Amino acid sequence: MPPILDAAKAEPLKGLLHQSPRRFGKPRSTWTLDLLAEVTFEQGLTPRRLSHEAIRQAVKRLGHGWKRAETWITSPDPAYARKKHARDRKNTRGTD
Repeated sequence: MPPILDAAKAEPLKGLLHQSPRRFGKPRSTWTLDLLAEVTFEQGLTPRRLSHEAIRQAVKRLGHGWKRAETWITSPDPAYARKKHARDRKNTRGTD
């Protein structure tokens, strides 16, 4: 049996991951597997709420391990990228 979150749903799933859960009315700013299972069902990507293991496998098929979730963290601040870049530059100075 093919996975419910197959290749045809990869882009919508990736789109969810690139948004904050708060955008979907959730009280968290970062994703958990269970929260992602809940939102994929609520958004109509799945016919039922999937297990966290099914969601983990779907994320893995996107080419990402769940341990790399920090790359999905977003901020509602429009200047976030600029501030992060400035902070990162400051943190790397003097480390030679």
